[in-house]
Parts: sequence; structure tokens; C-alpha cells
Amino acid sequence: MGILSDLKSKVKRGVERTEHKSKQVLEISRLTILIRRKRETEQELYRRLGREVYTKWQRKETEALEWGQVEAPLKEVNQVRKKIAELEKELEKVKNSQVQYSEPKPLTAASTKNPLPSPDQDDASGQSARPETEEGVNANTAHPSDGMNGTVSQPKTFEAVPYSMNAVSKKEGEQQNHKLGGLDEGTAIFICPHCGDQVEEDTEICPHCRKNIYQDVWI
Repeated sequence: MGILSDLKSKVKRGVERTEHKSKQVLEISRLTILIRRKRETEQELYRRLGREVYTKWQRKETEALEWGQVEAPLKEVNQVRKKIAELEKELEKVKNSQVQYSEPKPLTAASTKNPLPSPDQDDASGQSARPETEEGVNANTAHPSDGMNGTVSQPKTFEAVPYSMNAVSKKEGEQQNHKLGGLDEGTAIFICPHCGDQVEEDTEICPHCRKNIYQDVWI
């Protein structure tokens, strides 16, 4: 379960990071377009103001040019420049934003059902089992003679049990494969970013939540 939880955590973080990056790119594009349009409006106001002054000058009506005819375009230019400054600050903030996600807790022996034994425990159990084994071997191989009846005790015989390494390895592989949800080692997993269920590699519409995997998540 620890391997599967770690895999799910990595997939979740990858989806969060990708989703944040895509939203960030879309927001940067939107702000960039707004700034460009505001600059175009500013340039148009400059042209309109210059055109008005030039027309009056060409007709030799410079003295008849009223301040109100110049003041209105100048105020519009000032408002546009303030809006551009606000958009540039917002754009810089979006560029510096980063995705926030929770880090997974590290796996420890205490968090599992079968805690891992310490090296000291292994050494102690090995030392306690070794004398019993040696004592049993000595008892079975000894041939003491009975002085009363002259009989000799016969050593005990042990029947060899066949042991197949291939069968054990296969069983362990099946257990590990079952823990991983039936997936072979190196197999890629594709997850729907909406509902989190597993989908096929070439799937566009999630069969579980019926949403577009590559488009709807960013809208």
C-alpha cells in the first residue's frame, strides 16, 4: 500500500503542477493582450490629439484652438497609462506565482502493519537460534552405547522436501503485481484530472465524468 500511495501522490502533484502551469500561461496571455490593446489605444489618442493640433495649425487657426479640445484627449491618455501600469503589476504577480501542494509523509517502519526489524534484533534472534540448532545436531549425530542392555541408539533421519525457487519467485511477483493494481513494472498510468479515475492513453472524453481531459480542465 505504501508504493501505491506514493504513486498516487506523485501523480496528483504532477496534475496539480500541470494544471497550475496551464492556467498561468492562459492568464499571462490574457494580460499581455489587454496591455497591448491599451497601448494601441494610447497611441490612437496621441494621433488624434496631434491630428487636431496639426489641422488647426494648417488652417492658421492656432489661436482659435480651445483648451477643452486638448484637455479631453490628455485625460484619456492619463487614464489609459494608469490602467497599463495596473495590468503590468498583475502580470508580474502571475509570472511569480507558484503552485502550492502538500508534501507526502515519508514512509516509516512504524506506519506499516509489519514493522521492519532493527539490525540489533536480527543479531539477537540469530544468536539465540544458533545454540539450539547446534545442540539438536549434536543430539542426533551422537551414538551413545547403553551399558545395561548393550543397544546403540540410531540417529534420526530427515526426509528432504523439494523446494522450487521459481515457484516462490513467481508467487512473490504475483503478490507485488496485485499491490500495484495489476500493472507491470514500467507501465504508464493515465489519470483524468477531473475525477481522478484511470483512463486509456488515447482517451479524450473521460468515460467516468464525461469531461474533456485536455480542454475543459483549463476553462
